[in-house]
Amino acid sequence: MLRSKGVGAEERVGLCLERSVELVVALVGIAKSGGAYVPLEADYPQARLEQMVSEVKPRVVVTRRALAEKLPVQGVECVLLEEVQAQLAQQPKHAPKSGVGGRNLAYIDFTSGSTGKPKGVCTEQRGVLRTVNGTKYAHLGPEETLLLIAPVSF
Repeated sequence: MLRSKGVGAEERVGLCLERSVELVVALVGIAKSGGAYVPLEADYPQARLEQMVSEVKPRVVVTRRALAEKLPVQGVECVLLEEVQAQLAQQPKHAPKSGVGGRNLAYIDFTSGSTGKPKGVCTEQRGVLRTVNGTKYAHLGPEETLLLIAPVSF
């Protein structure tokens, strides 16, 4: 579905969802499209959200209607989950060829802004893969809750 909206390698996709199965599905969908997600928190101050959206210029924003009302997304197409459920169910289940490699952008996270102005930090696909593959640097067993407490940008 995102590819039909022009999302491909390194296209930015704003993402504003609560922690849920839908959030995980959206992350996988963005990755399969080749896009890079930009986490947007609806509770952030409006000025910060405006700066983030202005800087990254997302092609689309994936969210819910209630959250979209809090985001400065005028002029940006929103994919509202409530409106696309039937379309999502009809999407192919196979992994499409994205053309994305380890040096392509995976996501952009905004720092708290030690200089006084938050800035976007770009993380490549290989950085994400390193976090989940070859985790000999940390013990990650069933008793750990790392991914439950980490922000979506982790």
